[in-house]
Amino acid sequence: MLSNLLRDSSITSENEDHYKQMDVCTSWDIIKESYINSRIEEKYYIPNKDWTINNNIFNINKRASLINHLYQVKSKLKLYPETFEISINLLDRYMTTENNGICEENFYLLGLVCIFIASKYEEVQPVTLKDMLRLTSNNKKEFLSLEITILTKIGYSRLKYSPILYYIRYLDPLNSYNISIRTIAKYFCNLSYLYGLNIKYKASRIASACVIIGYILENGTLDSQILNSLEKLTGYIFDDYFYILYSLIVHITEDSNDEHVNNSIYNDFSTPINLRIAQYTDEKIKKLSDDIFPVSFYKNNENKYLIESNKKLVVFPIQEEQSTPNVEFGKILKIGLSIWNTAYSR
Repeated sequence: MLSNLLRDSSITSENEDHYKQMDVCTSWDIIKESYINSRIEEKYYIPNKDWTINNNIFNINKRASLINHLYQVKSKLKLYPETFEISINLLDRYMTTENNGICEENFYLLGLVCIFIASKYEEVQPVTLKDMLRLTSNNKKEFLSLEITILTKIGYSRLKYSPILYYIRYLDPLNSYNISIRTIAKYFCNLSYLYGLNIKYKASRIASACVIIGYILENGTLDSQILNSLEKLTGYIFDDYFYILYSLIVHITEDSNDEHVNNSIYNDFSTPINLRIAQYTDEKIKKLSDDIFPVSFYKNNENKYLIESNKKLVVFPIQEEQSTPNVEFGKILKIGLSIWNTAYSR
């Protein structure tokens, strides 16, 4: 039903030609249908809580250390970015389960097993068990035992779509397939995993923030036209992803955050193949005015974030994604904004 409404919506004529340029065999209808299905499915694959909160052993820094290590493994084994993304999703979902049996000694083993599982779905030639055992001191029995435990705990369910990268590709027409903007978006996509934003927010929302950051850094400004276009494509307004955008920027601009330039993601995106986008991003952010990125960002007693710029004070309530799937269809999708309302009224 929803796909029928979209077929009549105004965004078809605006973007169909852009999508056809990607591949002569690609159908705009298929792309739209795929996007709708992925937005429905992603609700079911968000971790049901932030497992790093009030966790003395596995805090956010310990998780970031593991993600950094997994990115190194992904680069060493030359795995697809999708494999890396899905392995993190498996990791976070497993860590939210009760009695998962993970201790500090086998935390890194957990990450390797998640990559091993993800590679079976995403890689043309999956990683062999022999390759994985070279990366750990654990034996074959321990490795395979944990694999069975993970799959059992999460109900043998895995993501059907690569989370954030999938949506970044969908938003390509928004930036006229600008490779620099896409690379910046991919860079911040990986940083969002490192900083744990994927635990709290849906991939489609994070992707919107990453694409907007790319647009700002490439063009030096943010106009209403790009925001309106993004809303038409995704149903998200600026308030929906502002905190994600700002959180990513803060990690780069904070002087105390030395880890920003000492992680494998930064190093990878500092290479020529990735347009040295990490250094480029740092330089551009430092040159941007406070009109684009406010000067202070803090939390008040009413559980709201106050954004103080040199022009006005904006209040944004804290909004975290809820992962409970037992909600009606319309609430699961949460895209029924201007496009669908307009189409339905017709």
